[in-house]
Amino acid sequence: MRNKIIFFIDTNIWLDWKYTKRGNKGSKELMGLLTRHDTCLYIYLPYFAKQELIYQILEWEREKHLLGQGYSIREIPQQKGDFKLPSTKNNRILGEIKRILRTPKIIHGKSKEIDSSLFEKLVSNEFGFADALILANLLHSCKVEDIRIEYFITRDDFLKKFRDHYTNLFPKRMQISGPSPGLCEQIKKRFRIKEIEKML
Repeated sequence: MRNKIIFFIDTNIWLDWKYTKRGNKGSKELMGLLTRHDTCLYIYLPYFAKQELIYQILEWEREKHLLGQGYSIREIPQQKGDFKLPSTKNNRILGEIKRILRTPKIIHGKSKEIDSSLFEKLVSNEFGFADALILANLLHSCKVEDIRIEYFITRDDFLKKFRDHYTNLFPKRMQISGPSPGLCEQIKKRFRIKEIEKML
């Protein structure tokens, strides 16, 4: 892993990349850079983050399907409870997810364990249960799998503030940042990545 520059990508950035037509421009540009085959940039996807990504993509598709059936945005939360996608559509979406996850630039985490003390601290600081679980699994996996993340990409300002107060819980080299066009320019400059035609 020493010659790889490794990123962790929050779930909403993945959704911007593949599932929104007018999603965050910085997200699309960044993911375009990270999935290029001619760079040293890689994405680390720990176990629980992968499960959340799969869940959120299916949720996205369920909502889109219900909208297509004529339900309003206000009605969707009540309809979603017992609703399941038609099996053919569900299988197609799962196939698309598998293709995304087979991207060669993704390093798949294997550990299903978490840093329990960090998890408790996150929950007590009002992190959502899923967010706390993913972050505790991520930081534990980095230790046991010898993964050195340089960039943690998220739009979560609360996480940035938490890191400022608990710097000892995070690797020193890990930079927490939003997916801005400025960050993309910084990355291209730092790693001498040449411009190519827009991928998305």
